[in-house]
Amino acid sequence: QHGVGAGGFVAGEHIIIKPQVRDRFGNMSTAPDGALTATHELPDSEGQLLQLEAPKMRGGIGSYEVSLEPVKAGVHVVHLRLGGEEISGSPVSFKVVPGAPSVSKCYITKPSHQALEKVPYPIVVTLVDKYGNQLDRGGVRVDAKALGAAASAQVEDRKDGTYLINVT
Repeated sequence: QHGVGAGGFVAGEHIIIKPQVRDRFGNMSTAPDGALTATHELPDSEGQLLQLEAPKMRGGIGSYEVSLEPVKAGVHVVHLRLGGEEISGSPVSFKVVPGAPSVSKCYITKPSHQALEKVPYPIVVTLVDKYGNQLDRGGVRVDAKALGAAASAQVEDRKDGTYLINVT
């Protein structure tokens, strides 16, 4: 597995899970073809499992690898089964966090009422990564500029992936 970002793997990051197959005496062993399987439960999928590509033997007898690149933020669960039964240490759970914001995916929300002179007009900017995950943290530089005599814009980082811009 590669490095874990702030609180989890970053969306789109390549993840490798390395199950090991052993016989009943604890010796490294080879699984019969098709006997070792991996399924992936995505966040908010209500228990639905995606069949992953069969684990591949890597690094000698008994050592296998399962490779995936999850893009949906949330808790992912990978089930590893040998002959239909969960192996020791399975399922494997890990958290995926949103990646960097993608300008083309971010959006603004403005109030339904018209702006009034000398009254702050609140606009909310929501940051979204390239996979459609709303950011769950702040700390990104967001600039706003208001044009016109005595116009101003103030940006507030809400620390949850949204920014409040008060335009006056």
